[in-house]
Amino acid sequence: MKGSIRRRTRNSWELNIYLGRDAQGKRLSKILNVKGKKADAERKMRELLASLDRGLPINTGKFTVSEWLDRWIGEHIAPNLRQRTTERYRDVCRKHIKPHLGHVKLTRVTPSDIKGLEATWGEGGMTASGVQYGHRILSAALEAAVQMEILYRNPARVVKPPRAKKAEVQPPSVNTVNAILTASRKHRDQLFPALWLMTYSGIRRGECLGLRWEQVDFGRQEISIVSSLVRSAEKGLIFEPPKSAASRRVINLDDGTIEVLRTHKVRQMEHRLTMATSYENSDLVFPNEYG
Repeated sequence: MKGSIRRRTRNSWELNIYLGRDAQGKRLSKILNVKGKKADAERKMRELLASLDRGLPINTGKFTVSEWLDRWIGEHIAPNLRQRTTERYRDVCRKHIKPHLGHVKLTRVTPSDIKGLEATWGEGGMTASGVQYGHRILSAALEAAVQMEILYRNPARVVKPPRAKKAEVQPPSVNTVNAILTASRKHRDQLFPALWLMTYSGIRRGECLGLRWEQVDFGRQEISIVSSLVRSAEKGLIFEPPKSAASRRVINLDDGTIEVLRTHKVRQMEHRLTMATSYENSDLVFPNEYG
């Protein structure tokens, strides 16, 4: 027998779980208190003994889902992922998970709870891709709890979110792009060269705005994408590394694009001289009028 049950009061029971012996031969045990009927205590004992048989830890934590999500983001997400990603995770938890499951004990969350939560999201107008994103975040948080030996299993693993339809991308026509570039020529100091570079290199807006002159090689006619400018809800405008290793890349430029950048750099240097000490040189290819 690996455990015993002893009545403490009328509706309170003491569970004594035998955990083996330490290196010195001392008997190890874990004592827990369970409120309710004897049947409740016996059910809890069966759960704990089953976990021991599977080599899983005995969890006595009292985290709610809300408490664990805060800890997970603070200890597992913020130190390892980009600022914007952390903010999106925190936003999904605050708006969509905590209002429904935040008060539930982490160890009490069931697949049925998660299925019901995701059905509620869909009924509230959330798209299938949005439900999938929320599911991934919740599942990742629960998986971290398993790894930290707070949960025995991840109940989100057996829940299948709705399948999202992949939207077909409709790029603008050549005529539309040419019309945009033509209209932007009157803003040749910033808008036109930026739009031209994005058009002829395929870089994203944030990558374009995060580009510095030191990453522009006129001799080789190429640019290196190593950072992106993004807007953080908590920190304002910040520079972040690309999302993936594939996003960190070198792009070859055609003669026309190189000439646009050369002309843009000359105008920027002339503007910098007129601004004198009011200009703060950050080496950005597309800064504001003060650098």
